Amino acid sequence: MSINLNKSPIKILICGPQKVGKSVIANSLSEFSHVVSQDYHPTVSCRILELEKQFTDDQIKKIPILKNNKVSKVKVEIWDVSGDRKFQSTWPAIQYGAHGCIVVVDAVSNRYDNVLDEWINGFCREIDKNKIICFSYKKDEEKGTVLKKQSNQFPSLLIAEVTNNMDLLLPHFNKLINNILLGLK
Repeated sequence: MSINLNKSPIKILICGPQKVGKSVIANSLSEFSHVVSQDYHPTVSCRILELEKQFTDDQIKKIPILKNNKVSKVKVEIWDVSGDRKFQSTWPAIQYGAHGCIVVVDAVSNRYDNVLDEWINGFCREIDKNKIICFSYKKDEEKGTVLKKQSNQFPSLLIAEVTNNMDLLLPHFNKLINNILLGLK
């Protein structure tokens, strides 16, 4: 996939079932908010958050597209997608031009058995599998044991177990952005 980083942002989708914390993660990654609210406000179809990712000189040397485009920072759009299936008709438009995807699942809920595979095979089917990560999110430290097995079909998929300490997300998010940039021309 070809892109001019001076003009076009990297587009990353955040998807998964309802009520798993997609918006909390999107807010944190975009530095919109690091506060975890107990109030639930479902996303209507999709919302877009923007950020800029700054790269060091060493990183620029290792990522050819940064060097070729002579850029040290990249614009990133995070598309926070509703998990409500009633908005499924909007998904093709949302998916168009996506460079990567974060699938968020509930780290402790047994009712989401095989949900990661369903989202990857359904929503993320057009995205290169090394440009997909999973955040297995444990919203409440007091509840449940983290399920270790989240994907049957994609055993090599990076699954990051995260809690309300959102700082733990950044290394995984940065790795996703690097994987996306390494695949661009």
